[in-house]
Amino acid sequence: MRPSAAPLAALLAACGGPPPALPRPACDVLLISLDTTRADVLTFADPALAPNLTALAARGVVFEQAFAGSSWTLPSHVELFTGLPPILHGVHDDTLAIDPLHPTLGELLDARGAFTAGAWSAYYLAGAYGFERGFDRWECALAADPEADRRLADALSRGGSSAYWAGDQRTTASQRLVSGARVAERIRAAIGEARPAEPLALFAHFFDPHYDFVPPPPFDTRFDPDYQGDLDGRDYWRNPRIFDVRLESPRVISDRDLEHIRALYAGEIAWCDEQIGTILDALREAGRLEDTLVVVTADHGEEFFEHGNRGHRQTLYDEVLRVPLLVVPPHTADDRARRGTRVPDQVSLADVLPTVLDYVGGPPPPRLWGRSLRPRIEGAELPPRPLVATLGMEARGGELHLLEAWRTVGGKLVRRVRLFADGSAAEIQSVELFDLAEDPREGLNRAPDRPHLARTWARAEATLAELRAFAAGLPRSPPERRRTDVRDVFEGELSALGYAGDGPDEVRDARWPQGPLRALPLPEE
Repeated sequence: MRPSAAPLAALLAACGGPPPALPRPACDVLLISLDTTRADVLTFADPALAPNLTALAARGVVFEQAFAGSSWTLPSHVELFTGLPPILHGVHDDTLAIDPLHPTLGELLDARGAFTAGAWSAYYLAGAYGFERGFDRWECALAADPEADRRLADALSRGGSSAYWAGDQRTTASQRLVSGARVAERIRAAIGEARPAEPLALFAHFFDPHYDFVPPPPFDTRFDPDYQGDLDGRDYWRNPRIFDVRLESPRVISDRDLEHIRALYAGEIAWCDEQIGTILDALREAGRLEDTLVVVTADHGEEFFEHGNRGHRQTLYDEVLRVPLLVVPPHTADDRARRGTRVPDQVSLADVLPTVLDYVGGPPPPRLWGRSLRPRIEGAELPPRPLVATLGMEARGGELHLLEAWRTVGGKLVRRVRLFADGSAAEIQSVELFDLAEDPREGLNRAPDRPHLARTWARAEATLAELRAFAAGLPRSPPERRRTDVRDVFEGELSALGYAGDGPDEVRDARWPQGPLRALPLPEE
């Protein structure tokens, strides 16, 4: 049975949209999300790292400046599935699911008659967050035992996860284990299950590039064969030989050991490329590959001490926001695509869903912030558009802070705001301003340049005013209809990944802003 929170007809009616009588999809779809994958590592131009994706890129278009709307898995995937950046979809916290009133990727493709199948391998992709809506198959690949996966997925869907977790947690893979082969296996099975004439829509999520960095042989030594040290990628987040929070300068890892960690990280991406190759082979053997729209991207990047820290979900620097993005149009499309090209325009993960719907055919829902990239793929120009990224953080004691980043190709403004209990802004705590043309690594804060800051601040507020107007027209469910206990289920695993907070949980979700903050004045001297 296909799980669904609400019929798509009701969803579209709530959005003011048309009934879901839509034409048959014009092509099949394969959307691949690589967790924690930096765009400067997966470039689609390095056959030593990713031979399958590099070869695939010769048939498609690479967007070199693609950005996520946040720096962690859950809000970025909600952005992929809804065409709304986090500042609009409002999933800033891991106790909140996708709003039932926002149509999702699965529902929109299902309404067009596709056989929909997804495989996921990270806790934040659990169906209880709303990702499974509209999918014929939404399969967990966390455990080697498929039955354990099914029991977990069923328990999460029923809300009975606590009882499941008490007795079955040892069968579930942690971040230390390798799950990419199971993801590929489930996607290949779905390809085989679909009837030959049936349109197919697939989503594959690969968690392996996320720490811990433990690629299987031969990828564990491929990119640093001469390493003589004893540091590996296990227990990466908590290892005091890498980062010691007790120290004034917490970075402990040497440059040479960090080079090795980055080689292990590259090995994880290379391992995923091999698994993706098996999916592409299965589509080819089924006679579907040429008629499939393939999109390959990531949810966020990773910090390797560029700004003194490691991991993600801590900052909004480009090393965690910039993601790889490859779009390979089907050959059934009007073949004006400039295949094998690279596009420097700034685009976002919110643009993926409109692009998919443009190629599949039929009208998109009316309330998407993202825009189709198909015109750009076919050689037309797209007007430049600023990006707004957000990150909600809870400090010790339950104090809420929100990071906002406004970015163009040439500049970036980042501000940290403390929030009142009702989610409104209390005070601006810090401001950073970067000239990306002269300082692409974001090393020099130009906020003390008051005229420059004032100009950028005004432009950022103009973008946020557009977002506030857009948000006013979005349907929204009350927070109690969006709560999920997935975070509680995976508390131990999420803590090991550095995600678990220390503050109270019971009212967190109701306090995060569900749209852009009100206009904020420029800080005084």
